[in-house]
Amino acid sequence: MRQVLAVAALCAPQAALAELTVEEAWGVWTAQFEALGLDWEAEAVPEGDALAVGPIFLSMQFPGLPLEMNLQLPGPRFVPDAGEVAVQLPTSEAMPFSVTAIGDAEEGFTSSGAFAWRMEDVGVRMRQTDAGVETRWSGTSFEIDMTEFGIGGQPFPAEYRYVQSGFDITQTSRIDDAWLDFTRRGVAGQVVIDYGYGDDTSTEGLAGTLRRDEVETLTELRLPRGGPTLDGLPELAEAGMMFRHEAAAKSGHDEDDEWYAGELISSGETRWTNITGIFTLSGDGLRVVSDSDAAEMQITDELLGLTVDVEAARVLMDLAVPVLRAIEPQDYALRFELDGLSLSEETWSAFFISDALSRQTADLKVDLGGKAILLETLFDLAALGQSFNGPLPVSIETLDLRALEARFWDAELTGKAAVRFDHGARRTFDGFPATEGDATFELTGVQGLLDRLTEAGVLTTDDAMSARMMMGMFTAPVDGEDDAVRAEFEIKPDGQVTVNGQRLR
Repeated sequence: MRQVLAVAALCAPQAALAELTVEEAWGVWTAQFEALGLDWEAEAVPEGDALAVGPIFLSMQFPGLPLEMNLQLPGPRFVPDAGEVAVQLPTSEAMPFSVTAIGDAEEGFTSSGAFAWRMEDVGVRMRQTDAGVETRWSGTSFEIDMTEFGIGGQPFPAEYRYVQSGFDITQTSRIDDAWLDFTRRGVAGQVVIDYGYGDDTSTEGLAGTLRRDEVETLTELRLPRGGPTLDGLPELAEAGMMFRHEAAAKSGHDEDDEWYAGELISSGETRWTNITGIFTLSGDGLRVVSDSDAAEMQITDELLGLTVDVEAARVLMDLAVPVLRAIEPQDYALRFELDGLSLSEETWSAFFISDALSRQTADLKVDLGGKAILLETLFDLAALGQSFNGPLPVSIETLDLRALEARFWDAELTGKAAVRFDHGARRTFDGFPATEGDATFELTGVQGLLDRLTEAGVLTTDDAMSARMMMGMFTAPVDGEDDAVRAEFEIKPDGQVTVNGQRLR
């Protein structure tokens, strides 16, 4: 009986989705402009069943700053095609832009220039789905190249070029009276960004390239239909406004050169494997994650005649901080991991200047967090600007070092700590709030490391003796361990500081 009902349900007539009209397709574009806080102007002219839109003029005031940005985009042409809408765009067109001071700062900063828009074999189609209006972009290449740039009416040598090759992007927009919900998923064979400033006539300059291969991205946006406002950010964030972007690439290659007075002064090159990046901004706070399975970096300082080659098996950084002003303490956290850090033979020899000390790797892990009171919303640039001349806009209430692990050769450092700051109590240290907490650190294998460094000539006998004396002042042997010491710190409410039970302050 259950199978019969299932078959009957599948065979029952389903309500068909209404076909997307060209006017509705253009309405999705304008709704996205408005949700991003952009003012727009464009002329839409019917051409039979199609809708031709002239150049799109966008403008936006930078939040908290007396600056306005203006940008001209190529106009699309919306054409109905087999129940969908094909979007025709020019394959090449100029996009002028400007940034100007407004209001009381009208005589201030100005800049202007133009981008070149170029596409090769790019198709754009839109259709109505259960999830919202779907737009699919796919093609061989898409390029934006800055062809002109000036500051204060004078040409300024600057470079920016973005090229995306072999891409397929699907974005879905769901629009109601109050919100725009936007999801974008994409893949690309390669993404390249060239950037820099200066030329042969400049005193100084910089030129760099970022390249990512086999790229996957996910972007999620929830914005109010009318765009976010600075004074309404707390309420909007509480109501669900958010931005999230994830990107992953199989490999990456970054390089840059810096010069001064016509001479190269430094250069850098980094190669990455299996890169992942996450950026999330919502009422819960800001989170930034950067992760890579392997990294190789070379930095050259021509002035010092020094080249440093560094490799790592893994690099991870995970940061989470609050963004909205609040009376109650909010969580923050930072985690950093560096596994298998090593230097090239040439760099190792340059630092340790000894053939007797074989090249080694190092590991580092730091995991800390706590609670803080944010006194200003991080988006309020005007308020943050004022804080540079006064107290910091954040009050750290607690600091927890959940884990500290560092390893070099056979030596290892581990530690944990928990500290509380009472900003309302009397001061126990000059310029520092009353503090209470404890910390424990343990060193293993350090005596053996000092012996190795001394035998290799990296340290003198006096250097090693001074290090041992210093450890003896702040550490105590660990029972049952041949080469292990521990330091237990305690900070008491009355300002006393003890190490292993001995009072220091």
